[in-house]
Amino acid sequence: SRGLGDVYKRQHIQEMINNPELSFKEIAGYFDFSTSSHFTAYCQRMFGMSPSELRKKNRDKWIKK
Repeated sequence: SRGLGDVYKRQHIQEMINNPELSFKEIAGYFDFSTSSHFTAYCQRMFGMSPSELRKKNRDKWIKK
């Protein structure tokens, strides 16, 4: 079922993507995506961008502070 679990998963994925010490492969494995490309497709669908684009966007946001 969709709902709160999905919201939590999205939030958790975004937090992990923002951590530059974690590889996308590690994050994909943590959430049981069968391949990195499945993880990338999920991010494209949920956030409208790839994991690397998300990380760059958020890094830029933190740097500007």
